[in-house]
Amino acid sequence: MANYYVLLTDHGKSFIANAQANSQLALTHVVLGDANDQPYLPDSRLTQTSLVNQRAKVAVTSIKIVNDTTAEVSAVVPSNVGGFNLHEVGITDSSGKLVYVGNFHGGYRPTLTEGAGGDMELIFTITADNLATVVIETDSNVVIATRDWVADRFALKSLVSELHDIINQLQDELMATQFQLLSNRIDDIEKGIAGLLDLQPYKVGDIYQTTINHLDASAVAAHHGYGTWERFAEGRTLVGLSTKTDDPSDYKTIGNEFGENEETLTLAQIPNHDHTVDMHSGSIDGGTRAGTQNTSSSAANIKTNAVGGGEPHNNIQPSKVVGKWLRTA
Repeated sequence: MANYYVLLTDHGKSFIANAQANSQLALTHVVLGDANDQPYLPDSRLTQTSLVNQRAKVAVTSIKIVNDTTAEVSAVVPSNVGGFNLHEVGITDSSGKLVYVGNFHGGYRPTLTEGAGGDMELIFTITADNLATVVIETDSNVVIATRDWVADRFALKSLVSELHDIINQLQDELMATQFQLLSNRIDDIEKGIAGLLDLQPYKVGDIYQTTINHLDASAVAAHHGYGTWERFAEGRTLVGLSTKTDDPSDYKTIGNEFGENEETLTLAQIPNHDHTVDMHSGSIDGGTRAGTQNTSSSAANIKTNAVGGGEPHNNIQPSKVVGKWLRTA
C-alpha cells in the first residue's frame, strides 16, 4: 500500500451497504486538517466521522465514475486557504460526516499572501462495491468550467512567480548592503539593550554607599560582580561642592578635607562676658575681703579664682554610620 492513501470509513461502508435505488450518496466536500501535527494512518480513524483537527473545507468540483467500483473525486483548494501543515484529508457527505479518510505528507500549505502557494487541485481515486450505483456523478460542464477557471488562475500565478523571481534577483544584488545595514542595526540594538540593563551602574569615580559591613574591597567587588574599590571618607561627613561666593574656600575643592572632632576654644573664641566681684572695706567677723581705699586714685587689681577644665569640645551633628566605597577601576 502507498504511504498516503484514503480509505472508506465505517460510516461510508454502512451507507453503501444499505443504499437503495432511490438513496444515493452525495459527496459534497473535501476537508483538510493538520491532525494537531500528529500524523496517523487512515486505518486508525475508520470509526470516526470527522478529522482530528479540521482546518479547511472546500466543495467537491468533480466526481467521475470510472467503473462499478471506482470513481475519481476532484476539488480545488484556493490560494487563500492554508497556513498549516497538511497531515489529514477526507471526503464528506451532505451530513458533514466522513465517507473517506486519508493521510497526507504533512508539508506546509502556504497562502499566496505569504509569498508562495496558489490554487491546488486534489484528485482522489476511491473504491467500494456497487460505487457506480450509489455515488452521484457531477455535471461535466461544471467540471470543465471549474478547470478552465483553475487554468486561468495558474496562468496568473505564473506571472506572479516571474515577478517574484525579479524581486529575488534585486534582493540578491542588494543582499550584501542590506546585510551590513542589518548587522549595524543589530549592533545598535545590542548597545541600547546594554544601556537599558546597565550591568555596571557604578562607574569609575562613583561612590557606593551601603549599610552592609563589607570586610574589604574584594568583598565589595564580589557583591557587585565587577570593579576595583577602596574605602572612602572614613569617619567623614560628605559636603557638596560649592560654587557660592559666600561659602568657605574649604567647600570649593573636590577631595578637600577639613574640620576636626575636638576643638579647644581660644580666648578670641570665647563669647564676650563679665563677672560680678563682691567688694567692700573693713573686716567682717574677723575676716577680711578685698577693698579699695576711698582716698586712693589708683585702680584696684582684683583677680577672680579660675574655673573650667580647659577640655576640648566638639560640634558634631547627630550622625549615623554607613560604609562608603570609591570605585577606582
